Amino acid sequence: MRVWPGALGLAVGAVVCGCHRDVPPRPPAEEPATTAAAPAPRAPPREIDSVCAAVEGVLRHAPLLRVERLPPAPLDSAASGGGDRPSCRVAAYGRSGRDYTPLDSLLGWLRAQGWDDLTVFSADGPDGTVQGHRRNGVTCIVEGRWDGGDDSDPAYVPSDTLEIRVACARTVPADTALGP
Repeated sequence: MRVWPGALGLAVGAVVCGCHRDVPPRPPAEEPATTAAAPAPRAPPREIDSVCAAVEGVLRHAPLLRVERLPPAPLDSAASGGGDRPSCRVAAYGRSGRDYTPLDSLLGWLRAQGWDDLTVFSADGPDGTVQGHRRNGVTCIVEGRWDGGDDSDPAYVPSDTLEIRVACARTVPADTALGP
């Protein structure tokens, strides 16, 4: 039985080096074009990350949701243009209950913890909401998306699916006042 491993080694060696008679050697691979990779987003400071950990904990208690931490990403300000502040992010996907909406529970928890509303980050519509909140130098943007139905079709039954995304970063002046 010792012959088999040796024969296997010869066969593998012949294929790897391209020396097998029945298999023509592969042409050399083209060198991939070199492009400068974008730098990885910076991780948020520990005090910011702890806010996302608390939000994640609240969402994990909600039935019918799958919750995950997303990689850090820059947070943009409404008035200051491109964002470069590192933020922590949490996402939840699932369904709303008949008598329970996880988004309302999260927003109620934020208010109970002393978070102030930031109207600079505020939009509402039939298919979702975006709300900003601030406390102790931290800004969190909460976004909820759902199927709001179709006003033109009374027979349409909206889906009960729901998506919640939260991003938190250090507060900057543009978060609290409208820009130019």
